[in-house]
Amino acid sequence: MDLARPGIIGPITIEDVANPTSRSAPDGTRRPDNTHERRVGLAIFVLCLTAYGYFVWRGPIHNADSRLALTYSLVETGNLSIDRYSASTADRAYRNGHFYTDKAPGVSFMLAPIYAVLRLLPLPDAGEPEIGERFVTRYLLTFFGIGVPAALFASWLFSWLRPFAASIGPRSAVVIGYSLGSPVWLYSTNAFGHVPAGMCLFGAFAVLAGVQAHLHRSRHLGAGALLGLAVACEYTVSIPATIVGCFFLLRDGAYGKLRRLGDLAAGALPALALLAAYHTVAFGAPWRTGYANLDPQSPFAHAQQRGILGVGVPDLGIAISLLAGEHRGLIVVAPWLLLAIPGAVFMWRRGPARWHAASACAVFLSLLLVNGGYTVWDGGAAWGPRHLTPALAFLALLVAPAAQRWPRLACAMVSISVALSTVGAASGALPPVEARGTVQDYVLPALFRGQVTNNWGMLLGLSAWRSLVPFAVIAMCCLAFACGLRRSYGWLAAGGLALVAATRIDRS
Repeated sequence: MDLARPGIIGPITIEDVANPTSRSAPDGTRRPDNTHERRVGLAIFVLCLTAYGYFVWRGPIHNADSRLALTYSLVETGNLSIDRYSASTADRAYRNGHFYTDKAPGVSFMLAPIYAVLRLLPLPDAGEPEIGERFVTRYLLTFFGIGVPAALFASWLFSWLRPFAASIGPRSAVVIGYSLGSPVWLYSTNAFGHVPAGMCLFGAFAVLAGVQAHLHRSRHLGAGALLGLAVACEYTVSIPATIVGCFFLLRDGAYGKLRRLGDLAAGALPALALLAAYHTVAFGAPWRTGYANLDPQSPFAHAQQRGILGVGVPDLGIAISLLAGEHRGLIVVAPWLLLAIPGAVFMWRRGPARWHAASACAVFLSLLLVNGGYTVWDGGAAWGPRHLTPALAFLALLVAPAAQRWPRLACAMVSISVALSTVGAASGALPPVEARGTVQDYVLPALFRGQVTNNWGMLLGLSAWRSLVPFAVIAMCCLAFACGLRRSYGWLAAGGLALVAATRIDRS
């Protein structure tokens, strides 16, 4: 198979990866981005922005509420302790008579400026200490602090993947699969740290992918800053962050390795120094985290005593369950990611992309091993394996050449994944630990019950699954905008009539 043949992966150069908005013409000039591609990128941004902000979840979400408790405390009292909010989350640490979040503090610190602005607004739930009742504040914080950046990241990813999937259709399918057909959707609507950490990690990877040995010192500094920020958002990405840095230090030979390592370290220093200072003030030492000081009353306190902060020797059975198990299997909720296997083969056989394939595989496998050795491996209430979420952009990179090779198969698998994620996001809660199978014990019952959480469609008087009609209309408009109106009249009219009919069907 000739992988350089157009339609499979195309020739890849360092310049293409560093500047994905343009390609080299045969005469050596740069071709500007075309209007169609810009329209598709904009459509992806609007679609993701709508999806990430359409549902307004209520009730306790312990992981997210723990991070937001620190945000509230920083802005309202200037303290690192969350004593005022400790009763609202089970994810908490305890030291010297005070409660703290047990999570990495990066997301909490990043959301603090947004919350300071929101406090100036007359929100209906302002000033209430119970996080579970601050659903309006929590919704706005999550949307502006995580949802908007995640939608921008999806649009940027569409452009960046061009050297690996030249055709717009397959590349769009990959990005839609990543943003709306994977756990990324559900964790972008809550203040978890996995999506921000994944964006920072992949952003550093993208920066380093286009850096040559003797140039762009500022890029090394920027990549280091992103790697440090990723670790500050989620402790588990410390190993993948190290892998990303080491892979690209080795890629360019011996020239300037020490200097490039120093640049990466200098870039990561501010975020890591802030993290160490937080640990020192809250837990007594730069290396002590909240997981080492869990509240004795926490249901996870005993589990964290195993190994290093709950992580021991990886278990092969758990690793398999994380990939294909009915409880938290990744390919159960996102079957399109199976295409990462042949995609990795395509990239490996294409010489210039070999470093990208190896790095992406190493990042995913490192997180899989860490998660496979974690006592609470299923992540509690979760959609899929949430600890693997930071690696999903790397899997999307691996899927890209396979989607280019088999576009219809990719679109079909992405469609199934998006349908599953839509039900998961609309249900208003993450699948509990008690749900043995995500699909049969959670998705299907929620679908048949018409279980839909608060959303913007309900303002129009629509209930249950009919309240998703406005979201479907926006999705159709985005698709029509991306494809062009002249190509969309037929199915747009048919789809519109179907949605109008759906709003008139009474739920039994």
